[in-house]
Amino acid sequence: MRLEFFFAGLLALAAVSPQAPAAPGRQSFLGVGIQEISGERAKQLNLQEEAGVEITYVEMNSPAAAAGLKVGDVVLQYNGQHVEGTEQFTRMVLETPEGRDVKLQVFRGGASQTLSAKIGSTPAPLAAQLSQRPGLVFPTEPPRPVAPPIPFSSLGGQNPAIGIQVEAVDGQLADFFGVKAGVLVRSVARGSAGDKAGLKAGDVITRAGDDRISTPGELAVRTRRGQSFSVLLTRDHKEMTVVLQLD
Repeated sequence: MRLEFFFAGLLALAAVSPQAPAAPGRQSFLGVGIQEISGERAKQLNLQEEAGVEITYVEMNSPAAAAGLKVGDVVLQYNGQHVEGTEQFTRMVLETPEGRDVKLQVFRGGASQTLSAKIGSTPAPLAAQLSQRPGLVFPTEPPRPVAPPIPFSSLGGQNPAIGIQVEAVDGQLADFFGVKAGVLVRSVARGSAGDKAGLKAGDVITRAGDDRISTPGELAVRTRRGQSFSVLLTRDHKEMTVVLQLD
């Protein structure tokens, strides 16, 4: 299944509609993170077929949250159209004007139900910043092994020891997540140390052990010391601590 990255705005699916462009500096916004449904995942969810997209994140106070979408929901239809994957779903959102009501057929807890969402828009300052940082979209699959490892930069990179892909957050974006600085977890590889510790895409790591973390490089330095350590993170504007057990 081919991995695609789409600029869909904050935490997936915020995009300018070509039919009815948003006001200057604003973008249409749904507010979810999504991933493809594999054959194995379809069996785990008791789906009859390998179709739809799974919700991996729901932004607080977003149109998705207002509609009642939850993490683990599988979107099967969008305004009566069958959803085959993330690329198609993203395109359908791209083509929906801001303010339009859409019907979402979702599979939850073994049953299908229909929810209604009204496509919104991001605030102008945030939309302007996001347009310069397309990497904030969550990938539809865990990061693939890379050889040699991609070097860390001041903005983003991979941490193979933990099994996560991260990006620095600061300024208005840090304010949005409710932190002063930190690194945003963009994806977590299944079965990795990060996955076992309970890290999730959308978490913002602010401290590793006794060290404050504001860049991926600082997290990498702490990781290279080895041994297990605690991680302070912010999730949904609430602080929590998890313990990383490094192999």
